[in-house]
Amino acid sequence: MTANPPMSMKWCRVREGEQHYKVILRTGGKILLDHQISNGNHTVLHAKGGKIPSVKLTEAPLLHFPVRSVEQLTVKCVNGWMAMLAKQASGIKLGRNECHQWRENFERAMAGTIGEELSPASYFYSRPAGTVDWATDVQQLDHGIECERRYSDGRYGEVLRLVGKAWEASYQGTPAVLPGKFRSDFLNIVSGKPVDPKVVAKVDKALAARTYLDVHCCAGCMTMCSQPLRLKLAADSARTSPPCINLA
Repeated sequence: MTANPPMSMKWCRVREGEQHYKVILRTGGKILLDHQISNGNHTVLHAKGGKIPSVKLTEAPLLHFPVRSVEQLTVKCVNGWMAMLAKQASGIKLGRNECHQWRENFERAMAGTIGEELSPASYFYSRPAGTVDWATDVQQLDHGIECERRYSDGRYGEVLRLVGKAWEASYQGTPAVLPGKFRSDFLNIVSGKPVDPKVVAKVDKALAARTYLDVHCCAGCMTMCSQPLRLKLAADSARTSPPCINLA
């Protein structure tokens, strides 16, 4: 892969097989402390137990880019699988095949084969391993994404530093993503209150500056965030709504 995903990623599976859905939770600007997003962002759980009822958004296509480079996959699977081991050590049982792709790619990373096996790792991500015919099982597809990079050149961070910093943060307490002076403005923005465009620009810049190669955890897991992308979706008359972009 080149250093400019997702624009450089032009191949996809011909057949998807089993569908795995991502969840969208509309909170109305509220922080829901009694809700929990499951590993992989597939379901929402309530503190009282059980899944929250959901509906499939058939008009909202999802573009999923879980494997973007050797460095990104290494950091993701090492942090992710070690977090699952810590979870098990605390007495929490993992579900059947839960995060199996993290375990499989962790083993590749430890064996030093993740680079040479990156293509099959991508093709079989979140599906049972098997055989693939690269002549018939994949196809080129223009996803129609235009990307304006303002804070990075697209290269992923150095693996050892990111893994080390992630685990350091997990024991010291993850630093706040936004400086204190911007937090009230940020909450006003996400709650839909009118905010001066100049203030919005300052919050956006502050958020990007802190997340650029910085360390924090997403959705309660140890998956490393990469450089922020500012995406502009190209108009596509074939779509009834813009695609959702998922880089987890």
